[in-house]
Amino acid sequence: MAEVLGGQVPRFAEQRANAFAAELLLPRAQAESACRSSANVLEASARLEREFRVSRELTARQINNSALGQTLTAGERRRLEHWWKSGEFA
Repeated sequence: MAEVLGGQVPRFAEQRANAFAAELLLPRAQAESACRSSANVLEASARLEREFRVSRELTARQINNSALGQTLTAGERRRLEHWWKSGEFA
């Protein structure tokens, strides 16, 4: 959105536009459902990335922003972040 308006967009409006785009590309409910039905959050994350053709960052953020994200252990959060940033399974 900022690019269209020459960079003169309030930060909040840009964040809302990004959140809308993320939800359109990979709905949080879909991310949550895939993770809940999988024995492994990272395997579900990789499957979501492939099936929805989205980035690892977007996948990880949508999982973290879902209701499931609030129930992840610290270890699961670290592994998900490592997967997103390094491109490897932890």
